[in-house]
Amino acid sequence: MMGAPVDDPVELMLERAPLSFSVTVLSNRDSSGSEVEIIRLPAGESTAVEDELRLAWPPGVFSLSHIAIPFRPADPLYGDGSATESGATESRLVLGAIAPRGERSVLALTPNYFLRLRYNPFYDFQATKIQSWLGRLEKE
Repeated sequence: MMGAPVDDPVELMLERAPLSFSVTVLSNRDSSGSEVEIIRLPAGESTAVEDELRLAWPPGVFSLSHIAIPFRPADPLYGDGSATESGATESRLVLGAIAPRGERSVLALTPNYFLRLRYNPFYDFQATKIQSWLGRLEKE
Protein backbone atom coordinates (compact mmCIF):
# COMPACT_ATOMS: atom_id res chain seq x y z
CA MET A 1 0.00 0.00 0.00
CA MET A 2 1.36 3.40 -0.94
CA GLY A 3 1.40 6.29 1.49
CA ALA A 4 0.31 9.84 0.89
CA PRO A 5 2.22 11.84 -1.73
CA VAL A 6 5.34 13.55 -0.43
CA ASP A 7 5.28 17.32 -0.80
CA ASP A 8 8.78 17.85 0.54
CA PRO A 9 11.28 14.97 0.36
CA VAL A 10 13.75 16.91 2.54
CA GLU A 11 11.17 17.21 5.29
CA LEU A 12 10.44 13.49 5.01
CA MET A 13 14.10 12.47 5.29
CA LEU A 14 14.60 14.74 8.30
CA GLU A 15 11.53 13.29 10.03
CA ARG A 16 12.99 9.81 9.63
CA ALA A 17 16.57 10.72 10.58
CA PRO A 18 18.94 9.36 11.64
CA LEU A 19 19.17 6.87 8.78
CA SER A 20 21.66 4.07 8.18
CA PHE A 21 22.50 5.53 4.75
CA SER A 22 23.16 8.96 3.26
CA VAL A 23 20.53 10.83 1.27
CA THR A 24 21.24 13.60 -1.22
CA VAL A 25 18.47 15.76 -2.68
CA LEU A 26 18.86 18.29 -5.47
CA SER A 27 16.24 20.94 -4.83
CA ASN A 28 15.33 24.43 -5.93
CA ARG A 29 17.11 26.98 -3.76
CA ASP A 30 13.85 28.93 -3.47
CA SER A 31 10.40 28.84 -5.02
CA SER A 32 10.93 31.80 -7.33
CA GLY A 33 14.32 31.05 -8.86
CA SER A 34 15.88 28.45 -11.12
CA GLU A 35 19.02 27.77 -9.04
CA VAL A 36 19.34 24.35 -7.43
CA GLU A 37 21.16 23.31 -4.28
CA ILE A 38 22.28 20.07 -2.68
CA ILE A 39 20.72 19.05 0.60
CA ARG A 40 22.57 16.10 2.09
CA LEU A 41 21.78 14.03 5.15
CA PRO A 42 24.83 11.95 6.07
CA ALA A 43 24.28 8.44 7.42
CA GLY A 44 23.64 8.44 11.17
CA GLU A 45 23.08 12.21 11.31
CA SER A 46 19.92 14.16 12.13
CA THR A 47 20.93 17.48 10.59
CA ALA A 48 21.06 18.12 6.86
CA VAL A 49 23.89 20.02 5.19
CA GLU A 50 23.09 22.44 2.36
CA ASP A 51 25.62 23.23 -0.37
CA GLU A 52 25.46 25.65 -3.26
CA LEU A 53 25.61 23.75 -6.53
CA ARG A 54 26.06 26.61 -9.03
CA LEU A 55 23.60 24.92 -11.38
CA ALA A 56 20.18 26.04 -12.54
CA TRP A 57 17.26 24.65 -14.47
CA PRO A 58 17.55 25.42 -18.18
CA PRO A 59 15.04 27.98 -19.50
CA GLY A 60 11.60 26.43 -19.90
CA VAL A 61 12.42 23.38 -17.75
CA PHE A 62 10.88 23.09 -14.31
CA SER A 63 11.12 19.43 -13.31
CA LEU A 64 12.94 16.21 -14.09
CA SER A 65 11.18 13.05 -15.22
CA HIS A 66 12.48 9.72 -13.96
CA ILE A 67 12.98 8.58 -17.55
CA ALA A 68 15.41 11.47 -18.09
CA ILE A 69 17.88 10.50 -15.37
CA PRO A 70 20.31 8.40 -17.47
CA PHE A 71 20.44 10.67 -20.53
CA ARG A 72 22.81 13.61 -21.00
CA PRO A 73 21.59 16.74 -22.81
CA ALA A 74 23.82 15.88 -25.79
CA ASP A 75 22.35 12.38 -26.19
CA PRO A 76 21.69 12.01 -29.94
CA LEU A 77 18.21 10.49 -29.48
CA TYR A 78 16.84 11.62 -26.10
CA GLY A 79 18.83 14.84 -25.65
CA ASP A 80 17.97 18.48 -26.17
CA GLY A 81 18.94 18.47 -29.83
CA SER A 82 22.39 19.97 -29.27
CA ALA A 83 24.28 16.79 -30.22
CA THR A 84 26.03 16.93 -33.55
CA GLU A 85 27.73 14.13 -35.37
CA SER A 86 30.82 15.00 -37.36
CA GLY A 87 29.92 15.49 -40.99
CA ALA A 88 26.17 15.09 -40.39
CA THR A 89 24.16 17.32 -42.68
CA GLU A 90 20.76 15.66 -42.58
CA SER A 91 18.13 16.30 -39.97
CA ARG A 92 17.31 13.51 -37.56
CA LEU A 93 14.66 12.65 -35.04
CA VAL A 94 15.52 13.78 -31.52
CA LEU A 95 12.89 12.51 -29.10
CA GLY A 96 14.04 14.90 -26.40
CA ALA A 97 13.36 17.94 -28.58
CA ILE A 98 10.12 17.02 -30.35
CA ALA A 99 7.61 19.85 -30.45
CA PRO A 100 4.80 18.63 -32.71
CA ARG A 101 2.35 21.14 -34.10
CA GLY A 102 -0.82 20.45 -35.98
CA GLU A 103 -4.46 19.54 -35.69
CA ARG A 104 -5.79 17.99 -32.46
CA SER A 105 -6.54 14.27 -32.27
CA VAL A 106 -4.38 13.41 -35.28
CA LEU A 107 -1.57 11.79 -33.27
CA ALA A 108 -2.08 8.62 -31.25
CA LEU A 109 -0.13 10.22 -28.38
CA THR A 110 -1.50 13.08 -26.34
CA PRO A 111 0.29 16.45 -26.37
CA ASN A 112 1.22 15.86 -22.70
CA TYR A 113 3.48 13.02 -23.81
CA PHE A 114 5.71 15.47 -25.68
CA LEU A 115 6.05 17.81 -22.71
CA ARG A 116 8.00 15.26 -20.66
CA LEU A 117 11.69 16.03 -20.33
CA ARG A 118 13.72 13.17 -21.81
CA TYR A 119 17.22 14.24 -20.75
CA ASN A 120 18.85 15.18 -17.47
CA PRO A 121 20.15 18.78 -17.40
CA PHE A 122 22.19 17.79 -14.33
CA TYR A 123 23.69 14.70 -15.96
CA ASP A 124 27.31 15.87 -15.60
CA PHE A 125 26.84 16.43 -11.86
CA GLN A 126 25.26 12.99 -11.52
CA ALA A 127 27.98 11.27 -13.56
CA THR A 128 30.73 12.89 -11.48
CA LYS A 129 29.10 11.73 -8.23
CA ILE A 130 28.66 8.17 -9.53
CA GLN A 131 32.27 8.00 -10.78
CA SER A 132 33.51 9.27 -7.42
CA TRP A 133 31.46 6.65 -5.59
CA LEU A 134 32.70 3.88 -7.89
CA GLY A 135 36.27 5.04 -7.33
CA ARG A 136 35.80 4.73 -3.57
CA LEU A 137 34.38 1.21 -4.02
CA GLU A 138 37.42 0.14 -6.03
CA LYS A 139 39.72 1.23 -3.20
CA GLU A 140 37.88 -0.88 -0.62
